[in-house]
Amino acid sequence: MCRRCSPVTYHGVIDRIEDNDTAVLLHEEAGTQYDLPADSLPEGVREGDHVTFSLEEGAVVNITADREAADAAYKRIQEKQERLQKRSGGSRRRRKREQD
Repeated sequence: MCRRCSPVTYHGVIDRIEDNDTAVLLHEEAGTQYDLPADSLPEGVREGDHVTFSLEEGAVVNITADREAADAAYKRIQEKQERLQKRSGGSRRRRKREQD
């Protein structure tokens, strides 16, 4: 990569941390998984967090938390859960209490 070119930024998710020392980063768009040292993650980033990163000679560099993507994903999940609850009539536990 040339020095004047800005690096391409990718989006990914920290899928898991294995044995407290290896973080597994999923780049879903490319269908790629990267294993990297867990201590290379920015402070506060943990399993399930969305991140942005760059690649330099095939290595993951410049990892940063992507709070905007995480918030959007959380909102999508909440909306899906609400639609499912409306469609199913709520939880089984609540329906059982209403019957009693």
